Amino acid sequence: PDEGGGGTAGAMARALLLGESEALPVAWLLALRRLGLGHLIAVSGLHVGLAAGVVWLGLAALAPQRRWAPVAVSVGLYLALVGARPSLLRASVMTLIALASLATERRPITRNAWAAAIGGMVLWQPRLLLDLGFQLTAAATLGLICLAPALTRRWREVLPAWLALALAAGVAAHLFTLPWSVGVFFLWSPISILLNLVAVPWTAVTLVVSFAVLVAGDLPGIGSAAWWLLDRVVAPFGWLAELPVAAWASWPTMLSPRLAAALAAVVGWSLARARPALAGAICLLGAGLLLRGGDSDPLHPLTGGGPGGEVHRARGAEAVLLDVGQGEAIVLRHGARVVLVDGGGWLAPGIGQRVLLPALVRLGVRRLDAVVLTHPDRDHCGGLVEIVHLVEVDELWSSPGWRGPCHRHLVGRAGLRLRPLWRGVERRVGAWKLTALHPPAGDRSRGNERSLVLRAETTGGSILLTGDVGTATERLLVAERGSAVAADVLKLGHHGSRHSTSERFLDRVRPRLAVVSAGAGNSYGHPAEEVLDRLAARRIPLYRTDRGGQIRLRPMATGAWRIEQPWRRTLP
Repeated sequence: PDEGGGGTAGAMARALLLGESEALPVAWLLALRRLGLGHLIAVSGLHVGLAAGVVWLGLAALAPQRRWAPVAVSVGLYLALVGARPSLLRASVMTLIALASLATERRPITRNAWAAAIGGMVLWQPRLLLDLGFQLTAAATLGLICLAPALTRRWREVLPAWLALALAAGVAAHLFTLPWSVGVFFLWSPISILLNLVAVPWTAVTLVVSFAVLVAGDLPGIGSAAWWLLDRVVAPFGWLAELPVAAWASWPTMLSPRLAAALAAVVGWSLARARPALAGAICLLGAGLLLRGGDSDPLHPLTGGGPGGEVHRARGAEAVLLDVGQGEAIVLRHGARVVLVDGGGWLAPGIGQRVLLPALVRLGVRRLDAVVLTHPDRDHCGGLVEIVHLVEVDELWSSPGWRGPCHRHLVGRAGLRLRPLWRGVERRVGAWKLTALHPPAGDRSRGNERSLVLRAETTGGSILLTGDVGTATERLLVAERGSAVAADVLKLGHHGSRHSTSERFLDRVRPRLAVVSAGAGNSYGHPAEEVLDRLAARRIPLYRTDRGGQIRLRPMATGAWRIEQPWRRTLP
């Protein structure tokens, strides 16, 4: 399909047929992942089965023994067209084994087919064992083989056969992939099983229409009708992006894969073997554990946390400079009140789910009062675009007038209220008072010098957050704001670039310590030697994410600051 002819419908058709999801709207992709429906656009058994089924039915005039060869050829052609992706390769091998059973008139044994497919793929390419797509397809298929039949037999006693079969398949796949859902993606979607009851058959319908567009999309008359129909059947996928980000739809959580696997095993056994009352009690206990979201995994150097990676419960006000590589993301919170200032997003996409979400969950944060955008550069804004689709966020705080896709996406996010921040505007986050020092109202300039500058103050101390401003804005702040820029902690501007943190600015801020967010070994040389020399000359200690990971700052009643990093702890 041609995106120029079909727009989003064409992009969805390519995602379903070929697994090329890059052209899909970001909101659609994130909604599918958040709701546990990401497998719909990962070409796998559904797609292979449909390709084989279409050919099988098209040859209905032939005897079954004569159909297997054309069907096998169609599966091979589809595999050659899309590529040897782990899920597609697994499904294709199992389909070919089933067709070989038909050809030799032997009853296929599904477990043997699974073992042959998985074992053959590992022998062919041992590194597949470390591939996430391979792990997911192997686990989900094993659940359909081992657990779904037992659940189907049990539930047929009280449910229609079709519903028992569909529900059993959804529950089995959900449980067998739970270690990855909460151990790798950090999201548990309670509603995904019910959504799959509708989404899977609707995806099959969309696949059929996509095939029709692929074959007849350029034919006069027929092609326009096929595109019209594709637009209609694709529309419901866009509706998913309009669903609110809420706990009933997705819950940020974090369990170690081992604990999640044990939980899945106990719940699966209880559903298949235990009495209904016991099964219900075990399911409720399992849901409670997922909602609590403890963690026993070792600390990851990117996501931070504390020794052992335990979930933190903040008692007082604190600021956390997250380690997002060559980017910036800062959490300000007091109790349950939390804002996220910028969200990183340098280079590879996916930082929202891979880095920000686990970092927030380790801090015990599952909803945000607001996200704050200092400026729409990708290394500050990219993660915010993702995180507003993964956790509950009430408001967006930013100075209006920015241009670019990142800012447009945030402003256009359904349910996200925009509250402008200009110089002199104040906002409260629990015990934190945030005062905007820059830019002035009505400023419509572009670039780093228009970055939002915030002074965050709470009982016991203050922090100056400078975005990516350089020396030009620093001179303006010193001239116009005077002592208002003074703060205990200075977040270095522009990741410690040599074009920021001037001597005059340091003398006016008079920080007791400084922090900087920069990527380890970054090609920009951040933080710059000139800046390090200025800090050293004034005996201002510097804490760096590229050297020590995430930085947690807590003002103490004595006026001192408690500083914690994953790889070092100190109380100055």
